[in-house]
Amino acid sequence: MTPPVVGVLMAGGLGTRLWPWSRCERPKQFLPLLGDRSLIRMTWDRMVALTDPENLMVLTNAHLVDLAQEELPEVNRNNLFGEPKSCNTAPCIALAAAVCEKQWGPQAVLVTLASDHYIGDEDGFLSVLRSAVKVAAEGGSLLTIGIPPTRPDTGYGYLECEKKFNEIPEGEAAPLVAFREKPDAEVAVKYLAGGRHLWNMGNFVWRCDAIIAEFERQMPDLIARARKAASSSSPNDPETLQQFYGELPDDLCMSIDFGVMEGAESVLTIPGRIPWDDLGAWLVLRRLRAEEVDDDGNLSTIRHLAIDTKDTLVTGSDSENGVIVTLGVEGLVIVRDGERVLIASQSEIDRMREVVDGIRSKGWEGLL
Repeated sequence: MTPPVVGVLMAGGLGTRLWPWSRCERPKQFLPLLGDRSLIRMTWDRMVALTDPENLMVLTNAHLVDLAQEELPEVNRNNLFGEPKSCNTAPCIALAAAVCEKQWGPQAVLVTLASDHYIGDEDGFLSVLRSAVKVAAEGGSLLTIGIPPTRPDTGYGYLECEKKFNEIPEGEAAPLVAFREKPDAEVAVKYLAGGRHLWNMGNFVWRCDAIIAEFERQMPDLIARARKAASSSSPNDPETLQQFYGELPDDLCMSIDFGVMEGAESVLTIPGRIPWDDLGAWLVLRRLRAEEVDDDGNLSTIRHLAIDTKDTLVTGSDSENGVIVTLGVEGLVIVRDGERVLIASQSEIDRMREVVDGIRSKGWEGLL
């Protein structure tokens, strides 16, 4: 009997680096950054090509549960979980695994996807996922999907393979040597030249019993707490989730990479030879929508009158009665959402944390 495939959509981030369009009440995964559909909608549509909608779990922030239900009306409300506080990815995945164990059985294959990624080849990505599901179903290995790098990027973590990734046949998995943290520029150049390092896209495939076994070995307290929550008659009940997340000690609130994957006994990777990006900064949008850039290097996704303007990104929520006019400027990022406006130099856009911290320091949390 073929084990069920269960999808886990992780949608708990707040996307503060994409302020002001991405805000607490509607973070980036709920925005149509790449077209007509929101990022979470695109992720959902990807997963329903692999499994039944009844087999999909969505984990998001507690205050976004209704928004998620609105965006994904097909989701079974019992499979929609609202996290009362941010605790990184290990608790989220432990809870999903414990619920899966109870609801679909230990042999089920979990496909765990971030909900804020750009996938440039849907069919190619589904092919990679199907290969990963097949490998995971056959044994106890944990699989992660890596992307062959196209540039020496310092913004991503890396996966170090035993051999050059171009020697790994299409759709096949290979042993992983190590997870590597975000490198400096010099190391990133070496990774690119060496051909053994993939970008870590943070998407995973494993059998339910395999990931639970690793939690039992490395984070036994966390999986015990998750199983207790999953044993509730309503695991997604706000009171149950408050008890689970609210009582977690800080040392259990870590990423799945740190908590489990780096110390796991058997980790394999499958190269995903597809266009991919993590939508974590405004200039990524410019890169992904390059075909819309005009002859002066401007990208405008909302109404914009550009006069003597070059190399400028103008985006955000559009307005029937509004317009942005630029005159004699170059190299800017301009983002509008209602009365909130960001104007930044592209060379300084990586300092968005200072923007968010500055707004908080003024007591203007409502703007976030």
